[in-house]
Amino acid sequence: MKILCLNTAFPTAQLACEFESKQVYKEINAEAKSSENVLPAIENILSSNNLTPADLSHIGVITGPGSFTGLRIGVAIVKGFACVYSNIKIVTVNSLDFMAFHYVQKNKTNNEFYCILNALSGRYFMAKYNKNGERAGEYSLTDKLPENVILVGLENENLSVASHLIKLQPELLLKLVKSLIDENKITSLENLMPFYLRLSQAEENLIKNKLK
Repeated sequence: MKILCLNTAFPTAQLACEFESKQVYKEINAEAKSSENVLPAIENILSSNNLTPADLSHIGVITGPGSFTGLRIGVAIVKGFACVYSNIKIVTVNSLDFMAFHYVQKNKTNNEFYCILNALSGRYFMAKYNKNGERAGEYSLTDKLPENVILVGLENENLSVASHLIKLQPELLLKLVKSLIDENKITSLENLMPFYLRLSQAEENLIKNKLK
């Protein structure tokens, strides 16, 4: 297998690749002009290994929640590759599920926990997981977090409400995507889309203005 994994949900974009037995990881600043940073990085990794997108068997992509612009760009890149090269199979990963997988891989826990992301305006993206990192409820958008539980957040967001902060690692994204490939959890091109869970701030402001 030749796998490319892409995470553009956050200010630091992550690329994780496996070409037969060789693995390559890269993190780049994607906070501004994400497409101008991410695409050249992908092309550089492929060309450095004498590959083109046509050689890829799978692409894994984080679909959200996260940065609205980053998610659109990541999904658009994958759609572009998959549209041109029909042999590429797509694996989608939810940001909160990736956080849960990361937490369980790095920590011994016998308790359920919640993964949270900053959704701005005093709100959070949240999902509940069992001790094995399996989701135990729906993804939600909330302004009230549960009490006396483990709340897992991201280091770069530095949420004071989180009881445990993690820094996502691209090698664990690759590991998660490979496990989903083994389980044949493939997403069709038609069903590939960003997972926002909420409207953008601009859309919310527009609705508020119309209601005034």
